[in-house]
Amino acid sequence: MKEMKVFILLVLFLLIFSCKNNDFTIDATPSTKDSVWHTFKIKNENIRVLETNNQYFLAEDIVLSKDQFNYLSYFNAEVKPKSLVTSDFIKLWPSGKIYYTFGSNVSNTLKAEINSAMSWLSSNTPLSFALKGSSNSNYVTFEASNVNQSPVGMIGGMQVIQLTSNASASTAIHEILHSFGISHEMGRNDRDNFVTINTSNIYADKMHNFNKVGVLSSIDVGLFDARSIMMYPAFTTNGTFAKDINQPIIIPNNSNVVIAPSYYPTATDLLGINMLYGNEKPYLDYNVTYNRIYDDWQSGSYDIEAVYTFSLYADNNKTIPYVKPYPVPVLIEYYWEVIVNRVEDLPRVQKQSFIIPAGKNSFTVYGKDNVDRQFGEIYNMEKLEYRPIYPSTHYR
Repeated sequence: MKEMKVFILLVLFLLIFSCKNNDFTIDATPSTKDSVWHTFKIKNENIRVLETNNQYFLAEDIVLSKDQFNYLSYFNAEVKPKSLVTSDFIKLWPSGKIYYTFGSNVSNTLKAEINSAMSWLSSNTPLSFALKGSSNSNYVTFEASNVNQSPVGMIGGMQVIQLTSNASASTAIHEILHSFGISHEMGRNDRDNFVTINTSNIYADKMHNFNKVGVLSSIDVGLFDARSIMMYPAFTTNGTFAKDINQPIIIPNNSNVVIAPSYYPTATDLLGINMLYGNEKPYLDYNVTYNRIYDDWQSGSYDIEAVYTFSLYADNNKTIPYVKPYPVPVLIEYYWEVIVNRVEDLPRVQKQSFIIPAGKNSFTVYGKDNVDRQFGEIYNMEKLEYRPIYPSTHYR
């Protein structure tokens, strides 16, 4: 096996997620006569924004500020208006901390679900929360509503996360992640490689939920994650969203894509959050141990187990373990090559997220190198190798 190289992953700004887990209700309030649709052509993608009642919606549950809307107008304009001052489309919260308050209409039941959501995120990600103090000018207010909605990113001043009275902790996590700047998995640049949006079964005034917002500010992280907490389901029971609720709104492109949104962030979700808000960028190291399990010296057949140990360090010399009180995700690439009955399949290279448990700085995965020879010819063969991608010594 050849010595493996560390690959570089360059990340710009935003992990793209998606909206709706199994208990998440898509708000499908019909457009009124006062509503206006805005279409922006950005990098050959049409981004639709609904303006209604002086609010701007990038999707059903993503509310844009006026500044963000102006940003899109500026981005879209062939001649940039000199009077318009723009900044990043989505702003992050300093140190990954949101200060918050509860609106007076939030019941104890809903408050418990929100607290559970914040507790989960605090325990599993670099994100944190604190009650708003008198000195905190930027903060979130949770309010009970008939919709689930949130701004995207920090917009400045008070911003409101709206949740229905029966919203679960899972739904609250989803909306909170929007406020942290995380958008839709459906908006990834590469989503068409994995799923097909069934536009024939979606009402025209709901198509903005499938905006490919990745063109605005991101490079996709890892592989498309059809199990993300931010992923739309294949079917919806909402009759004002889908023309036929018995037909899918999203269709997998192959059997390897299983659309099954999770109730809590997946390893891929955690990877993106960590890339956005992990203040430190650890150095990744790994070593491989080969265990020869079987040898047939006569035929040349053998069976080798490869044990890959990935470790994170806080320093370039890799002497100080990088340990966090929350799980730390890493991104690795695996190379799989196989021959079955003398027929060689095309080698496959895929990415996968793994988790280093809280309080640890390393984890182990197992590869293999098996060869079955008959009359000196390879009859069956399987090779599985792992290569680290993120983080790496090149990432800083």
